[in-house]
Amino acid sequence: MEINFNTGNLIVANYPGMTGGKFINKALALHPKILFQHEKFARSKMAGEQDIESSSALVQRILNAKKVRNEHIEYDDTLIANFNHGNLYQDIMTDEKICSDFWRELTNQDEFYFCMIDHGDGTAFKRYSNRKTLRLVNYEWLIDDRSSEKIRKLPWTEKAKHLSILSGDVYEESRLANLSNLLPFDMTSVKDSQAFKKEITKVLHFVGLPIPEDDKMYFSCLEDVRNVFIETYKIGFPWYN
Repeated sequence: MEINFNTGNLIVANYPGMTGGKFINKALALHPKILFQHEKFARSKMAGEQDIESSSALVQRILNAKKVRNEHIEYDDTLIANFNHGNLYQDIMTDEKICSDFWRELTNQDEFYFCMIDHGDGTAFKRYSNRKTLRLVNYEWLIDDRSSEKIRKLPWTEKAKHLSILSGDVYEESRLANLSNLLPFDMTSVKDSQAFKKEITKVLHFVGLPIPEDDKMYFSCLEDVRNVFIETYKIGFPWYN
């Protein structure tokens, strides 16, 4: 099976490291038609074995594990695709060379949406011409809360340099690509229940998905994961002084 580069079901979160993009992807995966960035759990949802409540429980389990291990814990794109955005910036053909069979399968189905990340200018997945891009904005508070006091006091231009060194990626707002199918996601919304509900609803409309039929339960679960993120997002930081 070949990769279908025309898939319209790929959602790419574009943001610099430390700003919560993988949490947004996990929060989106509460929806019955959006998959986790992990083949095991993605296949479980595709098989009808994972509903909104069990998806919420999984997200909370991942976030709460930080309390036990006292470190930052996330799923990496390699767990669903066997490659990541950094590989594509080095060699745009990497996906064809090393991607998992599951990645090929995902690009050739149209029932479920699947998420990846891009810490660069937004063009890592440029060959996927129908991808939907979420570009995180207003995330500076997260970087400050996750940085040492020394870094926190720096002007943004200097702070961004340190972040690039840390992550190995280059994310410069002035050089971000002007993309079609792009939606800004306001990260200040994570601080407030109603604002977060509004931003997630915008994303669902953007990709063409309805709010789940049991909307009361869906938004209750969304609030649960938001609260656990607020409790745990500083754990494991700062990564450097």
